[in-house]
Amino acid sequence: MTGSGDYILPIADWLLGTEAARLGSRQREWKSQLRTIVSQSSSLQVSLQLLDLGSNRANETNVRNWTSSRNIKTHDPQDFAAIMKLVGLADHAEEYWNAMARISQAL
Repeated sequence: MTGSGDYILPIADWLLGTEAARLGSRQREWKSQLRTIVSQSSSLQVSLQLLDLGSNRANETNVRNWTSSRNIKTHDPQDFAAIMKLVGLADHAEEYWNAMARISQAL
């Protein structure tokens, strides 16, 4: 059905209820910081940094996917942990991972 994706976010927000704003804020925070780092260098440079920080799947394509608003989180917790290190949120990696998992469950 054409355009059916337009309903996904409002339905997810409804399912998340009072958590929607907090979880969405968490997602925007790490993605914004990652986008800033990419814009200051390149997807290639960021992918190399992420590999050094423990990512298993960092490459230019995945970095672009991870910064996209259409992508909630990485598939692998190690990739996500590497991103959290890079953006300065390593101490909160598990909290953010769980928040992104909660958003994924609502979709």
